[in-house]
Amino acid sequence: MLNYYRSKRNVWHIPFFSLAACLALASCAATPTFSTFDYARNAVNTVDSDTHQGDAANAVSDAKAKLILAEQSLEQNEVTEAQQYELEAIANAEYAAALTHRERTSQELQLLEANFQNLQRELEWREPLDLEPLQ
Repeated sequence: MLNYYRSKRNVWHIPFFSLAACLALASCAATPTFSTFDYARNAVNTVDSDTHQGDAANAVSDAKAKLILAEQSLEQNEVTEAQQYELEAIANAEYAAALTHRERTSQELQLLEANFQNLQRELEWREPLDLEPLQ
């Protein structure tokens, strides 16, 4: 019987520690995380440094607007709205980067096609070589 009370006496602190741990985790979940905000800011700044045309420029301006809305939401302690705006800013920045990459790739492809056509014209213009004396 004495062992029963001793074992109960040593575990009285477990519910209190588990309650404290749950409260600590809940308070951490309620505070805003700035890692996504920093990532969104870096993504927008990276995309903003490039030159954009057409749809990519619109996506960059949308990403900037969403980032500003996220900052305003964080100032007003509206964490869920801020996180939503952050994710939208990241998506718009990545979309602008993809559009810019596509535009650059299409320009490079056009340049390669023009060079290829120039080479074909040059080969057609030249007369065939007589390779018999070399043998």
